Amino acid sequence: MPYMPAPLIVLLNCTATLRPLDKLVCTHEDITIVKKQGASAWFSNPANDFAGSAICGDPEQIHAIVTKVTKSDNPVKDFPILRNYGLSAQSFHPKIGGARLYANALERTMTGMGL
Repeated sequence: MPYMPAPLIVLLNCTATLRPLDKLVCTHEDITIVKKQGASAWFSNPANDFAGSAICGDPEQIHAIVTKVTKSDNPVKDFPILRNYGLSAQSFHPKIGGARLYANALERTMTGMGL
């Protein structure tokens, strides 16, 4: 299964620490739990936007493993388990086109929210 980007969680009027949103990746079911806690929450899944263009896609819109380290990279801190490989923090993060795909998903969700 190819790597797919994480869903976006949109919260409005949220002042409490909500469970399970302290996880790295949340699901649609998590949003249901959070809504029961009184928060206004929406689930925005960019998977369809990235179909065929995530890591190893054509065109690839998410960086695969990037080994060229930039000035701002700190491989020991960014990838402590893999520190000896000198990986860039750009690894597995969206390229410019991928940021646009995330924005498309978020804009659709916000339109559905009436914003």
